[in-house]
This record gives sequence, C-alpha cells and structure tokens, in this order.
Amino acid sequence: MVIYRADRDGPTKAIYFDSEGHVINYAANFSDDRRTLTFLSDAVPAAPRFRLSYTKRADDSIGIKFEIAPPGKPDEFKTHLEGNARRHGEPKSGRPKS
Repeated sequence: MVIYRADRDGPTKAIYFDSEGHVINYAANFSDDRRTLTFLSDAVPAAPRFRLSYTKRADDSIGIKFEIAPPGKPDEFKTHLEGNARRHGEPKSGRPKS
C-alpha cells in the first residue's frame, strides 16, 4: 500500500496492490481523537467496497479490521478479517520505542 497526498493541502489517499492483481484506491482519514486510521475504497457500481481500519489501543497494541460491502450495497460492510498486532522487542534501527 502506498499512502500519499496528490496535492499538498489535499486529502490523504492510498492505493493497494497485491501479487494477485488486486488494486484498491482508498481515501484515508483519521478519527477526531487520532486513534483510528480508516482507509475507505471508492464506491464503484457492481463492485465490492472495502474498509480497512487501524485502531491504537490503550495497551499499545493495534486493532486491525478489514470489511467488505457487497456490490450495489456500498455502505453495508461486514467484517471479513479482524485481529490485533503488537511490536515485540526493540526496533532494528536501535531507536527507542515510541
């Protein structure tokens, strides 16, 4: 996934590519409390829509949720995958954990 701004003051966007040929264009937005970053794909007629969210938790882990809405129902998301991630050990760069 590549996260970028097309214009300096424009919205944050992302584009996802994988080895199976999938390409997903996303708009990226932080929640008001800046704890959740959500990537929402463009609504395309007759195609599924995707939402990928990362939420920083109080225990310093990150919740990850990937949702899919069926074609023709762009706002009816259902969870496809959900999990947590946590860093173990010191970063390889030698910088302290943040």
